[in-house]
Amino acid sequence: MKKITLITFFIGLTVFAQQIEVTGSSNIVIAGNTSLNMSGLELSPSVNYTIADNTITYTSSPVAAVNTSINRVYNMSSELTGYVGDIKLYYDAATELNGNTEANLVLEVFDGTWTNYPTTIVDTAAESLVTTFNSSIDFSSITASSGVTLLVDQFELGSISIYPNPVISTIKISSDLDLYFELYNSLGQKIIESKSNNIDMSNLSNGMYILKVIATKSNKTNTYKIIKK
Repeated sequence: MKKITLITFFIGLTVFAQQIEVTGSSNIVIAGNTSLNMSGLELSPSVNYTIADNTITYTSSPVAAVNTSINRVYNMSSELTGYVGDIKLYYDAATELNGNTEANLVLEVFDGTWTNYPTTIVDTAAESLVTTFNSSIDFSSITASSGVTLLVDQFELGSISIYPNPVISTIKISSDLDLYFELYNSLGQKIIESKSNNIDMSNLSNGMYILKVIATKSNKTNTYKIIKK
């Protein structure tokens, strides 16, 4: 497969060792059946795919969940939607496996919840894995694990309302349960912790956030994707 990237607007594109940023009116078009490698995350769409107004980074911290990921997690400031094709993830077997079994690695994709997908190829010599998506997916984070989905310990919330979503200033949670809340940005960093059912997001940048709802008595959690406008 040829590794060719068609960049339609170059101004505003910034690449660092652990980050690629497409700003303003800039965008990247990855031609179908070509590929773009972004610091070890390689996208090879089956049809032309556009990335616009986005920052893609990776961290060496695993996903904090019941089952742990490798020590490489990619995060997008804005969700990538409608992707069809191959996704290839490189890793360092010496430092990033974090207890996971290399031969059993599968791709973990986050779109409000973590979902794992069967790996098409695990190449232990090249320290990479490839997953083919024949139907479109949306995602804002990507990592790998030994094949057990990265699920938080969920519970039945019963009647709960989280509104408005998208939110401009304050997100409101209505429930009869005793809950507390943690809000995470797209990099997985906790930025708010509160027991209030009204969470002020007015000073936060526009983008996607994850609201973790935690039951006080059982310490079990549910997560929700929140869009700030």
